[in-house]
Amino acid sequence: MNKIMNALKCLPRRGQHNIQKVLCLALGLAVSAVLITELNFEQTYDQWFPAWDRTYILKEQVTRTGEQSPSDYWQTPGAIAPGMKRYAPIVEAATRITNVSIGAQCRLDAERSVEADVVAADTSFFEVFPRPILSGKPREVLGKPYCCMVSRSVAEAIGGDVMGKKFTIAEFGDTPFEVGGVFEDFPWGASLHGTQILLSMATMNESSTDNWLGNDRYKSYIRLTKGHTAGDMQPYIQKMMQENVDLDGLRSAGVDVQFVPYLLSERHTHDSYVRMMSWILGIMAVVLLFISVMNYLLIAIGNLVNRSAEMAVRKCFGAGNGDITAITFAESLVHVLLAVLLAALLLFACRGTVETYISAPLSALVCNRGSWVLVAICVGIVLLGGVVPGWLYGRVPVAVVFRGYAQNRRRWKLALLAVQFCIVGLFASLLYTVQAQYGLMVSLNPGYDAQDVAILSVQGASDADRKHILQELSRMSQVQLVSSAWTIPLEQYGVSGDNVLLPGDDRELFNASDFYDVSDDYLEVMGMRLSQGTFFTERNDSCRQLLVSESFARRVSEAAGWKDGALGKRVRVTGHADKAYTDGMTIVGIFPDIRVGGCSTAGIQQKERPQFFTYSPQPCSNMLIRFHHLTADDMAQALKRVEAMMPGKTVHLKSWAAEMRDQYREQLSFRNAIAICVVVTLCIALFGLLGYTADEVNRRSKEMAVRKVNGAGMRDILELFLGDILRVAVPSVLVGAALSWAIARQWLTSFSQKTSLSP
Repeated sequence: MNKIMNALKCLPRRGQHNIQKVLCLALGLAVSAVLITELNFEQTYDQWFPAWDRTYILKEQVTRTGEQSPSDYWQTPGAIAPGMKRYAPIVEAATRITNVSIGAQCRLDAERSVEADVVAADTSFFEVFPRPILSGKPREVLGKPYCCMVSRSVAEAIGGDVMGKKFTIAEFGDTPFEVGGVFEDFPWGASLHGTQILLSMATMNESSTDNWLGNDRYKSYIRLTKGHTAGDMQPYIQKMMQENVDLDGLRSAGVDVQFVPYLLSERHTHDSYVRMMSWILGIMAVVLLFISVMNYLLIAIGNLVNRSAEMAVRKCFGAGNGDITAITFAESLVHVLLAVLLAALLLFACRGTVETYISAPLSALVCNRGSWVLVAICVGIVLLGGVVPGWLYGRVPVAVVFRGYAQNRRRWKLALLAVQFCIVGLFASLLYTVQAQYGLMVSLNPGYDAQDVAILSVQGASDADRKHILQELSRMSQVQLVSSAWTIPLEQYGVSGDNVLLPGDDRELFNASDFYDVSDDYLEVMGMRLSQGTFFTERNDSCRQLLVSESFARRVSEAAGWKDGALGKRVRVTGHADKAYTDGMTIVGIFPDIRVGGCSTAGIQQKERPQFFTYSPQPCSNMLIRFHHLTADDMAQALKRVEAMMPGKTVHLKSWAAEMRDQYREQLSFRNAIAICVVVTLCIALFGLLGYTADEVNRRSKEMAVRKVNGAGMRDILELFLGDILRVAVPSVLVGAALSWAIARQWLTSFSQKTSLSP
């Protein structure tokens, strides 16, 4: 304890640079803690429940004639999961869920409502994903139509005893749903996190929940018995398919469908982008910790000349090597504890930025399974910071110290400085590349001009309500045009797909992105043009007309052998199974392909599919407002007007341009993280450089005096030091840039559009 108190008293002592040591460690620990937490989140995703290593999500693989590889879909028809439970004795439990509404307005009465994500689940849901049940019997509740389970957070938002309370959901009109139970919220690091209301699947139509093909909207999960893997399921899956699906009919249509179990936790951790980002984050965390510890040692070793006399005096009074090491251990312990405290204060001060980056509350830094890594790192720093200086002080003979100890450890210090400069060069070069790629992605031409377009949605609004809203908004002087659409072709909204066929032919030609309905003036609002044909015409037939992309027209013309192109021809699409499905729909216009989603290569097959629109005479759910020049004030005025028109309903108004940039929020967070790493490593390197320079000035003071006597000026002295430093810094920075090039090249493989790595 005395040694610890002495270490605290010696903190401000001149010449020991203790404040610099603590600052360097604090900066390194703070940023590394965030990176390690994020890495832990990525690597333990969906491992929060028992038997996670035996729980699988079902993947649908569809192969069409002419396609070299199957298309993967993470949703299945409704009958697949319970079918596997019935056919395969090695399946312990099976369940399926489907999204009902995201951010649904759940109204309790005229004055009270809560906003929640609603998911429909079957009776076996909590068998596969166990959560503490606070009230109710889940199996009974999820088996009764119009009943639901709510999460603790929703129950607290409602207030009081929620059992038996009823509410309505905007999408279901006045249909009441009864609360039959409460479950504990799903934790961070779970794909089900944010699921707040579980609606009984018995509420839905059986023709939707029990179909074997089509309506692929369900996420299906199974849990296998111990000792079995996904490969053991294939015979049972084949038998299930043979007895329930017309496989010969599918093959004659040129389609092959397979259902493959895939370990749920690996769906995220084995994603190519996640795996690549994980090792990049790991490198960043290790590098930051390394540079922090090396700088600590650099300063400590730089003090060797100054403190060797102190240690020699202690030896003269009977202190042994163990006592010297105990002193350095006490100092190291104090420095690390202070650094941890300062790092915690830094993280708390930057809580908003940290929580945005890790997509979790700050408490996740200490309340997760990766906390032991941070503790082990701190213990390692204490040991290293105590052993190395103690060993060096113990090796210095007392007699040598009193005769004037000035051993030259310049090479080792220069080596440590070289490492620091290399790391600064690595992060700075990587930051340049990431910023260039981010700038490229947000500035890419998506095939339309929506810079001044806003997206408006009103939960529970009827067709008449939306028509009235658009009429009122069109009267605003700031508004140029209004329209509406069913689909927003951005990453966070999602796009459905349909199969394309020819009339009288059951062969499926290809799968296309179905943007569904748009209303009048859509092309003008979106700044799009047609390369051939016209917009929807002849209102009595407009619902059986299509606008298709150029790739759609090209592929269907090649498949059908149409030499004069696709304009005016008829095709069938599976998602529009009314009379038009039998007779076909007429292609009345062709537009240049637009970009769907972001530049990530994830799901590239779906993003690059041909595209088509259908027509709706009534306004669609996503109302589009084109302003003359979109500003925050314009959006505020429009929002205020709509809220006044629709009291009690949830209104969302978003800038299309902002939503487009939001597709790249992960890349923006990565860029910001690297920028912070650049600042931190630069500060640490500067601290190390100052310590090295001070030590060199002290060690070479006599040499400098002799040079001044011989006529050397301040400029000559500066050139001497700068020359030594530059000979180390320039090659080190170049090596760091080369390492950055290798990392950046690998990172860029995740994007379909890449910035150049050439200078």
